[in-house]
Amino acid sequence: MAGKSIKTSWALAAIAVFFISVIALISTPLLSRARVDLTDGGLYSLSDGSKSLLSDVSLPITLRLYFSETAAAGFPTLQAYAQRVEDLLYEYAAQSGGKISFKVIDPEPFSEAEDEAVAFGLEGVRGQGGDTIYFGLVGTNAADGAEVVPFLAQQREALLEYDLTQLVSKLASTDSDAQNIAIITELPLQFGLGGPMAAAQGRAQPYVIYDQLREGFDIQVLDAQFTEIPGETDLLILAHAPSLGETQLYAVDQFILAGGNALIFVDPHSEIAAATQQRDQFGMPRPGGVPPQSDLPTLFEAWGLAYDPSLVVLDLDQAQRVNMGGAPGAPSRGIVDYVAWLAVREINIQDDDIVTGELEQINLAAAGHLTLKEDSPLTLTPLIQSSELAGITNATEVSGAPDPDALIRGLLPTGERYVLSGRLRGAVKTAFPNGAPAESEGEHLTKSQGDINVIVTADSDLLADNFWAQVQDLFGQRVVLPTADNGRFILNAAENMAGSDALIGLRSRGTSARPFKVIDRLRRNAERDFATRQQILQQNLAATERRLAELEAETPEGEVLISDAQLAEIDRFRNDLVNTRKELRAVQRSLNVGIERLQQGLTWLNILLVPSILLVIAGFVALRRRARRRA
Repeated sequence: MAGKSIKTSWALAAIAVFFISVIALISTPLLSRARVDLTDGGLYSLSDGSKSLLSDVSLPITLRLYFSETAAAGFPTLQAYAQRVEDLLYEYAAQSGGKISFKVIDPEPFSEAEDEAVAFGLEGVRGQGGDTIYFGLVGTNAADGAEVVPFLAQQREALLEYDLTQLVSKLASTDSDAQNIAIITELPLQFGLGGPMAAAQGRAQPYVIYDQLREGFDIQVLDAQFTEIPGETDLLILAHAPSLGETQLYAVDQFILAGGNALIFVDPHSEIAAATQQRDQFGMPRPGGVPPQSDLPTLFEAWGLAYDPSLVVLDLDQAQRVNMGGAPGAPSRGIVDYVAWLAVREINIQDDDIVTGELEQINLAAAGHLTLKEDSPLTLTPLIQSSELAGITNATEVSGAPDPDALIRGLLPTGERYVLSGRLRGAVKTAFPNGAPAESEGEHLTKSQGDINVIVTADSDLLADNFWAQVQDLFGQRVVLPTADNGRFILNAAENMAGSDALIGLRSRGTSARPFKVIDRLRRNAERDFATRQQILQQNLAATERRLAELEAETPEGEVLISDAQLAEIDRFRNDLVNTRKELRAVQRSLNVGIERLQQGLTWLNILLVPSILLVIAGFVALRRRARRRA
């Protein structure tokens, strides 16, 4: 009877597994787009900003994903990423309430679909069989607007949602005008170092970053005596701003409180400003030049942001290698580490902010640092930081003709990673609690309309060409060769801050590629052990071959035969040689045995674990029911 009961239980368990499998087969096509996102970082879920944008789409939008699935058959990584993009785009369509339609198109060779892909400007790459692989996105709206991503590079996977939301945002807007940037600066951004006169005579050109901003935005440089920020301004940039009066500070304060976004560059020692100053015969600056220091104490105090314009960050780990030249009549110092000029590397650049997520190096010069006061209502998210081998010095130590060796000797690293640039978010009160200055008009805001969004950088020299780009004249054409990511940093910030709230709220996400950490660790250990054993065996092999050659060369001159002892030793060394080679081959073969076994184990675990658990549960339930019936 017991045997029959057990057989019945296992039969019920098998039926349960069969039933679940059938349900899975039936439901797969029906529920292909219904899922629960359990991935680390929610790779397949949209952020609240994207959902908000999609819910407000007014124009019908069509998204076409052109992916050469057939030609990409030999690229499993690309296929997996294409599937992720496809799934995410279906999510965009689902969240839009029917305003967005989405289709996937395979542009096979010599087809009309391929002609469409080429006409839209999609870029193809050669596959293994010589066929072209397309993997691009085309978006169109009912107003004949079109946006194209020529190729969805997997290197931008962390910014995938940002790129897609940005594309939809452009298509959802009915306003075709460029976004507007207002700039307040004392630097000759629009003229170059020579100023307006040199630019008019063709002896100077605008800074590269100014030209690049002008390509994508409408720019207005405000006069120092402005009384208001133009109403159509999407982004305000203060780049080493002059000492602003109450009227000007109030206009900036109210613009930010009303929801305007701002990029602010202050500086304890601007190398650009120092280069514009004329000096007398004693090396002292003449009156009328651009001051090397800049600050916004009235606004910073209201925000609880601490910044000291008299202090410069020195960094031993990220010092730029520069040619210091030498004093007149003295020998050149040559190339030295200059700890006041920093080449900030990727490890000290925030990787989960849209603005800095893909940057590898940003060059700064005589930068200050930012902190929040204890009573500040804001959060300060670091974007660019120093290393832990950094310290502080007075700005006067880097002015004039600084001694790089003296700076290194005086540098006492504090172990702190200083914030050189950061994003400020939060609600603040006005810097003018007593009301507007007499010259100002309009409603007086006493607090921000929601959270402010401001990026503050304690350096303005990162805007200068010579710190991040080589500019060449090629047949009358201005060619820019970036040596650092300063330009991308400014353009990313401008694009992000001048865009919609949905884009501003987005952050870079994780990638779908998940490393097997245990396997990677085993592989590294195995490769290290293999390298060590291989080195020992190869040394033994070389020594054996060398001794064998010596023995064979020891045959006395004129003798044809060698002694029995020599022959025995030669045979022994030949056997050692053969055995050493065999052992070396065995080591090479066994390198990945442990890794392959673990991978096989994980594969079988994934295949058998869930069905096994279901079988056990079903068997247990059946046995309990059987026991209850007997009772």
